[in-house]
Amino acid sequence: MLNVLEPSTNSIADLLVEQIRHDILFAILPVGLILSTSFLEKQYGGSPTYLIEALHKLKQQGLVTLNDQRHYQVSKASNENSQCIIQERVKLESIGLETSIKNGNIHWYAMILSAHNNWLDSCRSTQQAPQCAAVDFEENIKLFHQKLISACGSKSLMSQQDKLYQQTRSLRVAILQSPDTNLEEYAQLAKKLMAHILAKEIQPSITTLEKLINFT
Repeated sequence: MLNVLEPSTNSIADLLVEQIRHDILFAILPVGLILSTSFLEKQYGGSPTYLIEALHKLKQQGLVTLNDQRHYQVSKASNENSQCIIQERVKLESIGLETSIKNGNIHWYAMILSAHNNWLDSCRSTQQAPQCAAVDFEENIKLFHQKLISACGSKSLMSQQDKLYQQTRSLRVAILQSPDTNLEEYAQLAKKLMAHILAKEIQPSITTLEKLINFT
């Protein structure tokens, strides 16, 4: 675990979020673990004020939750809730992608190609060394989906998508940690999606996007 906070333009709370999230993604902090400020201070440093702020942000990301005793603990993904959120994501991102394909210029296409390639690189790295690449893998999935709808022209839609995405983060962590997850199949879906987008095939793009979202 990391104990030294490196100088950065980010706030101390944001650095704590990065470190704790890293250890949740790697399952160093297991599901159900109580995250008291005294425990976290010993592991990561930081004052109780910054740690509480970090825990609040991690709760917004779906990585921790408050139990009945009002203690923060590492979250377990809820399949029922996650499926409802995923279906809402499908609706929003389908609208955003269709509009983006219609509105997108050469810069948008270049941007999604770059995001797609970065994601494929992290996918390959995760297959080779899961614990070393998990954080980059997660971040690149997020960026890829953000860029796909970035030409839709609706800040409200993009904001809603981001909130829904954050709420299913713990589910993606569980999928990433599962030995049954086939990342090669996941990568092939993303490649297929890009091919449809570049050909401006709206309905096939939406169908493949839905499969990609349901994978995660």
